[in-house]
Amino acid sequence: MSEHDNIASNETCINAGMFEVEGDLPDTNQLWPINQAALVSGVTTRTLRYYDETGLIRPTETSVGGERWYDWPTLVRLQFVILLRDAGLSVADIAAIAQPGTHDVRQIIDAKTEDMHREIAAIQHKLQVLHNLSDLCNDNGDIPQMSQTESNPALARYGIAAAERWSELSEEQRKRVERAQDDAKRHAHETILADAKQWEQLFETGVSPDSTEAQQLAERIMNRNIQAAARTALPAGQPSEATANTTMSDAGSPLPATPLSATLGAIRTALTGDPRFADPCGAALYGSKACADFVNEATRIHTQHVAERFANDARPDSFLASADS
Repeated sequence: MSEHDNIASNETCINAGMFEVEGDLPDTNQLWPINQAALVSGVTTRTLRYYDETGLIRPTETSVGGERWYDWPTLVRLQFVILLRDAGLSVADIAAIAQPGTHDVRQIIDAKTEDMHREIAAIQHKLQVLHNLSDLCNDNGDIPQMSQTESNPALARYGIAAAERWSELSEEQRKRVERAQDDAKRHAHETILADAKQWEQLFETGVSPDSTEAQQLAERIMNRNIQAAARTALPAGQPSEATANTTMSDAGSPLPATPLSATLGAIRTALTGDPRFADPCGAALYGSKACADFVNEATRIHTQHVAERFANDARPDSFLASADS
């Protein structure tokens, strides 16, 4: 027998001695002090004390001097608690599950599973944003689009004018605008699916993300999306005195009435990328990861072109109007 086998055999004998086994079965009436219970259970005595204080695992008996003792059923229950703890459940959830017959264990586990899936999706989104931001960095490690956008006077005028119009609306008018936005979001779901189909068809032709066809599709879709987010129509009826004399864009349409956060949100989306292009969400939307990567790259290239237009002081209202042409 090797030295390793001897050590393992000795440890087995020691642990068996703690349980005072008879016929290879533990004596369920035997009690073990907290230090031995912690050793054989793979936890610390501090953990056992904490579980006692929270009511999760109570010692079978407590001596007059305050020493905790544990029997076999309690140690088995402890292993179940450790398993649930390692799965990420809270003490409250474990306490509910660890009492059979009082709660729907499967319901609790399923709810925790859904929570973890949401956490995974949130982390994947954060990773995608970081990946997109990293792609925007130049050789010096800076993001040139940031300085280009923040120093663009045309974009600033556009955002401020839209925010001023929003502040002039009544509370009822704002609610109508918000309801219209909600309707537009519901309609956008069908539009997203239609766009994905076009991307799939274009991807199957074998063109590159920087091709004329891909860039035209990216521009048309992004222009329409930004326009839908920024150009919110005023409520039907006669315009109020405060909104009658509004600034007109080059296309002859009134500038939007939206909070500044809407314009800034569109900029943020353009800078960080659309989370729909992330994998696995993108793969599910576009049929494959390769197609999702194709869309992501084509959109990134177009976004860079948009930033260059802003840097040249291109009027954003004129840029948005091009989506109608």
